[in-house]
Amino acid sequence: LILGVGAFSAALSAAGVGKISYRFGYNRTLLVCLIGALALQLPQAFVTTTTQLLVLRLVTGFFLGGAIPAINALIANNTEKSVQGSVYGINTSVNAAGMAIGPAIGATVAVWFGYSSAFFATAVVLAGGAVMVGILSREMALRREAATRAAATEAERGDGAGHPVMRHRPRIAWKQKD
Repeated sequence: LILGVGAFSAALSAAGVGKISYRFGYNRTLLVCLIGALALQLPQAFVTTTTQLLVLRLVTGFFLGGAIPAINALIANNTEKSVQGSVYGINTSVNAAGMAIGPAIGATVAVWFGYSSAFFATAVVLAGGAVMVGILSREMALRREAATRAAATEAERGDGAGHPVMRHRPRIAWKQKD
């Protein structure tokens, strides 16, 4: 029940967060989802009852479920159409591998270092993901800004259609037929 409640809330949140992320931005939504899951992962290490764990897993599932549509939207918006299928395939494969390997690693960490350490280890992974998303989001914003500035500069120098006017236009001398 405790594992299932997180998956259930993740499925419920995916559709709702997908709509919200369109409005607020996919990078920002992904970052909020990772930070929210991180903030709720840490208290799970200190629970004293199964009810506390159940409630925390339920709410954590909402955040983790919101990350999936944001990731898919980022893939759609930031990859060329010709390679999108490959990128989605890699994303799905990594997701499936994480679902298979994650519990095994978590169980191993819990056996060796105690149950609380499994939650701390997951929090470290979520923190790493949030840091990476933050860095990549900033880099993508800088690239978009530079591209926008370059397009504006090109449009100012050009003929108004966004294409630069050649400085030295070739002169075509039309010969008239007699």
